[in-house]
Amino acid sequence: MLNVPSTSSTMARPCFLTAMVDEVLGMLNMPTEQEINTVQARFQELRRELRTLRSEVEAGRVARQPSKPSLKSAKRAQTAAPAARKAAVKKKVASRTSGAAGRRQKQS
Repeated sequence: MLNVPSTSSTMARPCFLTAMVDEVLGMLNMPTEQEINTVQARFQELRRELRTLRSEVEAGRVARQPSKPSLKSAKRAQTAAPAARKAAVKKKVASRTSGAAGRRQKQS
């Protein structure tokens, strides 16, 4: 026959050891068994979701959204605007100078 006290103590030992290990890991600022299990469950959920989305994209059920402009193209647009303003300013200055020179030539 089974000895009931030894069976319960045998089953309690792993729970006690797990609790002790989790306590020590917590003191060392390391993830506990419960935290690792939570992360693993979330990771598995993300894998399933990714698999579903990939199959929908392959089947053509999900319309692709337009991509956002890249960082490089945004920087080009920002640097192009000041360059255009500088060119416009230079043209105005150049036209004033050439206009004054033209007037001087007419007066001479």
